[in-house]
Amino acid sequence: MIEMVWIVFFLSQTADVVTTQFALTSGKAHEGNPIVAWIMNRFGLGWIVIKFVVAWVAAYMLQANGYEQAIWIVSGLFFLLSINNIRVTK
Repeated sequence: MIEMVWIVFFLSQTADVVTTQFALTSGKAHEGNPIVAWIMNRFGLGWIVIKFVVAWVAAYMLQANGYEQAIWIVSGLFFLLSINNIRVTK
């Protein structure tokens, strides 16, 4: 059975991608992370795959090293980023 932490992490990452795309296509926002902006410019929508792979590898490494609480914190931060993405489009 999938642990709740992975469901919440998946939802936070999905919310971030969806709201980021929405904010960027609205023309009212830009990517604030220069590394992610470079990846977006270089790989187009492929940034989404790269983001998920990097996020999942990092989260797996956290859990494998006993830092599951950090995954909860990261998920919360990504939900906050998603809320901000929605806020800036209004």
